[in-house]
Amino acid sequence: MLDWSLKNVTNQSTVCFHVDDTGIQMQAVTRQLIFFTERIGMSRITIENHVEFWKRANTWERVHGHCLFVTDADDKPVGCFISLHDVKVHVGLSTNARRLTEHKFYDEIIEALVQDVEVNLRSEREKCELLSIAKVTPPNP
Repeated sequence: MLDWSLKNVTNQSTVCFHVDDTGIQMQAVTRQLIFFTERIGMSRITIENHVEFWKRANTWERVHGHCLFVTDADDKPVGCFISLHDVKVHVGLSTNARRLTEHKFYDEIIEALVQDVEVNLRSEREKCELLSIAKVTPPNP
């Protein structure tokens, strides 16, 4: 189970929380940063590591997809990346997440990419087979 603490985040009451009709809620970006500690193998955000934390988070998002969404003018969800500013204002966030060296993190990212390519290859092969089966030979003149 992932345990987390926000007690060392400066201005945590405004950075990490907001008030809505149901009461005090955690900001979506704060929740995602907590989960990212496990995904990227960095258990805390410090002033010394916040850039590396953001680089890993941004890499993870580019491989796996956005985790944050905002609504556009038509009230449709639009994915957005976690910003360096988002990470920096959360300096002090800590968890009991597993720790990965930079090398091990990027090994896992490459493995995820390769697995995704394999899934896409299977899909592409199925499309090719369906097209081959559906292909109609033209009549002889």
